[in-house]
Formats: sequence, C-alpha cells, structure tokens
Amino acid sequence: MTECGTGAAIRSTRRYDYSRLAELHSSEFEGYFLARLGRDLLELYYETVIDFGQVGVVSEEDGELTGFAAGIDKAFEFYRKLIQRKGLRFFASLTRPVLRNPRVLISITGRLLERGSEKIDPGRRVAHLSYIAVVREKRGTGTAVRLLEGFKEEARARGFDTIEVETDADNRCARQFYEREGFVVDREFSTGGGRSMVAYRCFDAHSSADEAAN
Repeated sequence: MTECGTGAAIRSTRRYDYSRLAELHSSEFEGYFLARLGRDLLELYYETVIDFGQVGVVSEEDGELTGFAAGIDKAFEFYRKLIQRKGLRFFASLTRPVLRNPRVLISITGRLLERGSEKIDPGRRVAHLSYIAVVREKRGTGTAVRLLEGFKEEARARGFDTIEVETDADNRCARQFYEREGFVVDREFSTGGGRSMVAYRCFDAHSSADEAAN
C-alpha cells in the first residue's frame, strides 16, 4: 500500500499472516485478556479476521512483520459467525485456558453479552480497530501512524465510513495518539469488570464537521 521508511511497507493482511500476527500479539499484548487465552485462540482469531474479509494491515520489512492494525465489523456478529463456522476449533482452543481458570468462560460470556448489547447506527458502517501494535525496536519511527493511515485506507476501500477504537481511560499515551490522528471522544463507559474505557471515533474525510461533533 505505502512505503514506511527504508525497506518497510504497509500492506493489507494476507491469508498466511495469521500465525505471525498471533506471535506479534502474544509479545506486544502480553498479560492482556486475549493473549492470556493462548496461541491457538490467537491464531484462530486472526485467521478468522482475514477469512471473513475484515480490516487488517501490517508493516513489513525484509520479510518480517514489524507491526499491525486489525479490526472487525459488528463485533457480536463477528464472534457469532466465528463460533458458528469454526466452533469446534474455538472451543478446543479454550479447553486449556478454561481448565487453568474456569472464570475465563465467565469473562468470555460477559464480553460477548456486552458486544451484543451495543447499539448499531444503521446509517453508518463502523470498523472497530481492535488492535494496533509495533515491535519495540521500531517504535518512534512513525510506523504506528502509517499503520493507522493504512487501516483507514483499507476501511474506506471496504465501504466503511467510520472507525471506532476503545482504550483505557487512564492510558494517556494512547489517547494522545488517537487525538493527534483526528479521533474524537464518542463516549466513556465501564466494562462489566469495572474497567474505565473511552471510545473514540474517526469520521471519513468526506463527512462534515457537524457529524464529527455528534
């Protein structure tokens, strides 16, 4: 799609990327919920993002992935289709984490119910930016900005007119990053686990300023 410094490029995700995306996710989001569920589930998640034609871009340099941005449309519908079409692998990948900690199943159910209760604006197609990450040695090189630009471009090409991203309310670095890149606060909320979050939205360049303010 675009060049990103010497020898690096931003491109759309491809079918064979899912294993490397899972590896990157494991290292860059270590300790977070999805990463704690294990490599098998991560591979299934990114394989499904690609298979279902969701939005995803990567930064690649000399054949190595140095970052990625991935998102989905209508989160509850995405997970419903994942379970419907790949249910055996989904539940098999959960066996080990659930045996280690049965509360994992409660957490997953709660998250799905939260997604199912989200209001959907029928007048807009919203791409939810689920994850964006850059390997440590490439941070500060502008790769994250290029990934976000690539994600926006990919979303527009797939017919989305709005991008939404959620981050922790106390994550000042992430919030400043999104605000610099044209995102505006849409709402503040708390998860079922009491985590304080902020949802940002970025509207297509063709949208009016009035739309962006609402």
